[in-house]
Amino acid sequence: MITYVLFSPGGNITALVSDAVALPGRALLAQAIMREDPLIEQVGFTFSIDSENLLFGLDMMGGEFCVNAARTAALFWSRKNNCKKLSLQISGFVEQCSAMIKNDMVTLEIPGTFFLRSTDIPEGKLVDFSGIRFVVGNDLFDPDALLDVIKKYTDAHFPAIGFIYTTPTIPMGIIPYVWVRATGTLIKETACGSGSIATCIAQHGVLEKNILPVVQPSGDQYLVAFKQTGETLHSITISGRVEYLDTKTIADN
Repeated sequence: MITYVLFSPGGNITALVSDAVALPGRALLAQAIMREDPLIEQVGFTFSIDSENLLFGLDMMGGEFCVNAARTAALFWSRKNNCKKLSLQISGFVEQCSAMIKNDMVTLEIPGTFFLRSTDIPEGKLVDFSGIRFVVGNDLFDPDALLDVIKKYTDAHFPAIGFIYTTPTIPMGIIPYVWVRATGTLIKETACGSGSIATCIAQHGVLEKNILPVVQPSGDQYLVAFKQTGETLHSITISGRVEYLDTKTIADN
């Protein structure tokens, strides 16, 4: 049996597996876990890198980068190791991120090199990060064309692509969808951390010393902030609640 732990980072139900699972089998195990419980929107796999320095790793089910799973894993490891600050390595991105935990609020700080580029497209903005790409749609976007848009902008460099429908008002509200290549899953997510950052960049650019609130479909609010000097983006932070839900098992086939 394989044990997994369920958390809700703002509603985006995430399963974490800390058992050693061979990389080729992770996508299949993630698919099995998501079939077992249709409320689960994504699966991540955690492992220790340097226990003395509280550095651990998170590999997502398709090798993508995931903000919410990272914040979830940070809360899981902070409780396991009785700490409030730690470092982590996340699939899809070569640099280390850091997390700060205060009760159920988890803040993830990501190096600025995570953001690659933002490009105008007919459907809105194309925002590329290391490990995931987003289309942030404009008011003219037809929701029935979602699959066509995802197919149009799928790129081998990105293990996952998301689509965000949003409004430019502050606080911004989002409706996120994420497609992961390895698992073949397209999920209308209840909350999306990376998509929230993409929305802030698409709608308002990188605004130093401004904290941008983004309301998730669940009603929870994330806070996004950027730290930069001139045109150099040093870091991105995103904060929101994470709630422990349950611990379950699944047969190891």
